[in-house]
Amino acid sequence: MLMIIILYISQQIDQIFRYGYYYLIFGTTVLILAFSITGALGVKERVHAADTEKGSGYKFTDLFRIFAQKPVLITITAVLAYHVGTMFCSAVNAHQYGYHAAVPVDKGKTG
Repeated sequence: MLMIIILYISQQIDQIFRYGYYYLIFGTTVLILAFSITGALGVKERVHAADTEKGSGYKFTDLFRIFAQKPVLITITAVLAYHVGTMFCSAVNAHQYGYHAAVPVDKGKTG
């Protein structure tokens, strides 16, 4: 809803100044920064980490245990499938645009 209001205001400003989209981009950036900073400052750590001995951190093999968990595997697979599909559509679109730009359409000829 907020974006619709900003878009409406930027269109009104655009009719006057012809710089409405600059105001839209600037206004959206200011809002995102304000909400991000407010959210980051509002986070409080309730549970403090226990003091650990030196050398008791994570090992490289622990990474495999993290990636072997089912939610992580499902998330990685879903993101990979999404990106493969998106890149496939982009490649097909680029090919089609190139094909139609290379083959001129004769206007006036039928059949």
